[in-house]
Amino acid sequence: MHAAEARLGVRVIILSGDRHEFGAIRFPSNQWPLSAWPTSGPHEFSVGPLSMFYLPFRSFRQIDEQDVAIKYIPDGNSKIGVVEITNLERGDKQKSLLKYTLYVDGKIAWEYALMSPGPEFNGYRGGVRDGLWS
Repeated sequence: MHAAEARLGVRVIILSGDRHEFGAIRFPSNQWPLSAWPTSGPHEFSVGPLSMFYLPFRSFRQIDEQDVAIKYIPDGNSKIGVVEITNLERGDKQKSLLKYTLYVDGKIAWEYALMSPGPEFNGYRGGVRDGLWS
């Protein structure tokens, strides 16, 4: 996934489910310190099922730097994630904006936006490199 992002100048987004809580996670490359490129790497948004019920125990915790917790919301009986992708006019360069909105019990609980490719991407097609996107 890191190689695809670096070589193609795209974002890799993973949508997963079948859990009774919400988690947004980023998978940074091990080539750079986490603080160097704070939004780079594949992102996973995990929520589900639609007929969810509240679990009183927490099942997610970050234990290493191979995946970075962006947001964790375990509470609530109904969680729905909405993904919007908008193409942006940027001259001859193709850009898009991904917006993720999480609704918990019918109310907006969290929003997150990613642009692809970001300003750091300048047609790089070489080896795997992290931090290409904003």
